[in-house]
Amino acid sequence: MLKRVLVACATVAAIAVFAVISQPVKAGSCKVIVAEGRGADQAKATARAQKHLTFKINRWASKNGVTSVRVGKSSTVCSEKGAISHCIASSQVCG
Repeated sequence: MLKRVLVACATVAAIAVFAVISQPVKAGSCKVIVAEGRGADQAKATARAQKHLTFKINRWASKNGVTSVRVGKSSTVCSEKGAISHCIASSQVCG
């Protein structure tokens, strides 16, 4: 009788360990980050927007305690507002 109880306990323990190990890894949080840049011409505005986007991505990672960040494809849209170019850079970040 004791032998059957021990075998049953070992079987239940093995199933429990398998169930815990086989759980999928939870995906980290993702967020779309947007940054703006202004400049005398489109090249300067784009550079400032990209620099600000990089700063925001690093800030997001440090606030969330993420050591490795996956940055998706980033896009930049520029427009002229009077004599100043205005660019908006955005990217999806997952940690």
